[in-house]
Amino acid sequence: MRKIMKKLILLLIMVLSTVLSHAEEKKRLLILDSQTQEPYRTLRETVLNELSALGYRKEENLLIEYEIIANYAGRVRNILRHSKKQYDVIFINGTMSAMGALEFINRDVENADAYHFIFGNVTDPVGLGLIPALGVPSHTRFTGIAYPVDVEERLRFVKQIFGKNLKVGYIYAEMPQSLAYNRWLKSALEKEAFRDMTFFFRSVEFVKSDRGHGRMAMLAEKIVRDLDSRVDLFMSPNDQMGISGAFSQMVYRTSTKPLVGIGRDKGCVVSLTPDLAKTGQKLAAMIKQVFEGAKLDDLIPHSSESSVYYDEEIGKKFNINAPEW
Repeated sequence: MRKIMKKLILLLIMVLSTVLSHAEEKKRLLILDSQTQEPYRTLRETVLNELSALGYRKEENLLIEYEIIANYAGRVRNILRHSKKQYDVIFINGTMSAMGALEFINRDVENADAYHFIFGNVTDPVGLGLIPALGVPSHTRFTGIAYPVDVEERLRFVKQIFGKNLKVGYIYAEMPQSLAYNRWLKSALEKEAFRDMTFFFRSVEFVKSDRGHGRMAMLAEKIVRDLDSRVDLFMSPNDQMGISGAFSQMVYRTSTKPLVGIGRDKGCVVSLTPDLAKTGQKLAAMIKQVFEGAKLDDLIPHSSESSVYYDEEIGKKFNINAPEW
């Protein structure tokens, strides 16, 4: 009887050891999305699918928490201030989420080394102050992959398709990422290669909430009508409104001119867009490395690669061929 009891106790100890071992192996990932819409949805799903392929599966060895801040940066600070949990990685998906995370680190944290932030879909991580530069170790609590396609590359892309002496309608939302991108755009337009391009800059107010992009697209409709006879084409801004299907479909429905987008949205004829699939794969690899002990300084922040989107049906309507790029 004693031998049986001894064996049972040993078996129980082995089972408990295995359970505790598995519990210890579980990593904790917090995802902070600026919105549920694109480009956040595709990037989030790609990251999680790639993590699964790399061996980190939900509930098995990965605990995932997910929050949507609806473009209210202050919500990030509230979430992190009131959380009693320690996360192995916090994935900040979008500019507004990044702003909230930075405010939290700067105002509320005594031991910043305990936090590991990896960002995606952030337009200007340098200008925000997340990192000092792309392509070098950050020496901050942040690293990741910046969102936008290079401005000059995008302008060359437009000129290759549409030619010289272009008049471009450019309607943007008054969001932080728009304002940063517009500075780069205006600087590029001063260069000799792009001086033949005339941009009609117009803005709409920044409408927060998870469906704010739809409201901003509605506000832009009157501007599209006003500019339609004065421009050769419209170009989507680098912000939440610009990448939304609501905006591209509104321009297609309202204007007689083609739209060059920033995403893969029905309504634009062509886009030079960040490759979210490749970005998601690379971000998942970064997260995995941190899970396995890598330091953030070992993970160099850089920009997204680009890919081309072309809508054949709309291309035929405007007599525009698929671009070779």
